[in-house]
Amino acid sequence: MSWFKRDSDSTKQPATDAAERTVRTEGLWLKCEGCREIIWKKDLELTLNVCGKCGHHFRVDARRRLEILFDAALIPSTSAIWFPPIR
Repeated sequence: MSWFKRDSDSTKQPATDAAERTVRTEGLWLKCEGCREIIWKKDLELTLNVCGKCGHHFRVDARRRLEILFDAALIPSTSAIWFPPIR
């Protein structure tokens, strides 16, 4: 008698290949280039993209930089700006 027994249920779907599987923790952690510490992405956003251990500044895209500098109501959306057609 075995302790662990697998049920041979034929209604179960076969295991998917590696390309279809996704990792749930993908993109949640970043490695600091200054001190090589693993940082949770939410903590990095709270510190405005600065490592808490060594003070390394991570890159910030333009939209995020504007969100940091201004209130969300002051940032115009690009769909609200009208450009005249070029002739």
